[in-house]
Amino acid sequence: RKEGDKIEVKTMPSVQAFRAWKLALRDEVASVSGDPERGFAWILQSEARGAALATLADSGEFPTLDAKLAAALSKATTGEFARRINILKEEHAAKGQLLKGRQILFLIYQHYRTSEVEGHMLDFQDLLAVVMVQEDLKRFLNDWEITLAGMAAVPSDDVLETLFRR
Repeated sequence: RKEGDKIEVKTMPSVQAFRAWKLALRDEVASVSGDPERGFAWILQSEARGAALATLADSGEFPTLDAKLAAALSKATTGEFARRINILKEEHAAKGQLLKGRQILFLIYQHYRTSEVEGHMLDFQDLLAVVMVQEDLKRFLNDWEITLAGMAAVPSDDVLETLFRR
């Protein structure tokens, strides 16, 4: 299957919207890759434990996809973070190297990850923010499941039950 021409990425989101942004990005990269299963596994490497800027310099089997991702993510970054990415691009270019898309994505993930403990607190705050609005049970259950699926450490069943019933 042929690789798509372009990756569409929304502007970097707020902390609260980051999880949904990340899920959408994974789907976009997988669908454009030409081989969704391998493309999905490839993009997950940028968020794997042990991932590092240096290891992500190798595009593996998707060099053109990595370049498309870099272009799309460069457009999605804003403010001080965008300036930081541009400085890194210049530093890489001075050494004759290209800053790759998965490297930029790794930096974006680092930008949103404050610390593991704060991350767990943010996860828990995300779960606390899941409430039913206007008796929309389907939306509540979807929000609940998506939030739980993205948590690094899921609370115990009794805590979950208490939060679910509130």
